[in-house]
Amino acid sequence: MTGWADDILLQCPKCGHVEDIQGYDVLGADPGNLFCNQCNFEGVMIDVPTEPTAVIDNRGQAMQTAKFYGASDDLIEVEGIKGGNEFNVIADGPHMASFNLGGKMRVHAIYDGCWSFAPAMVDESIPLPDWPIRVKQEGYTTVLEIDVPDDVKVFHERKQ
Repeated sequence: MTGWADDILLQCPKCGHVEDIQGYDVLGADPGNLFCNQCNFEGVMIDVPTEPTAVIDNRGQAMQTAKFYGASDDLIEVEGIKGGNEFNVIADGPHMASFNLGGKMRVHAIYDGCWSFAPAMVDESIPLPDWPIRVKQEGYTTVLEIDVPDDVKVFHERKQ
């Protein structure tokens, strides 16, 4: 290794801790002498890929993971899906915004001091897809992750 690490993730084989060594000076460093800050292991670390890997559903269809979360009191981040972006929703009121996932599912974003995201039907005539959904908390925001087919695009539905 020579120079500065750009965006490298290394995992300790002993404790599993993942360390981002972005900006770490690896000039002349011996990969066998790297040190885990979690468990003090010294040795060869496992390189963790930084590129997203494809998710394949049980039918063999390629999937992408749409991730919804709040940033400050007026921004919604949508990542991992075509059409994803940072959306400024300050003018949309307490029910801040709705996002449409390819006409098959809607996600409502609500801000009441904390961010919440709710998957919903687009219309009573359109069955809700059985896409895997995960919910977790990160600080003041709920994080909603939905595995959707690769051809699905998200768009922000504006109030009329």
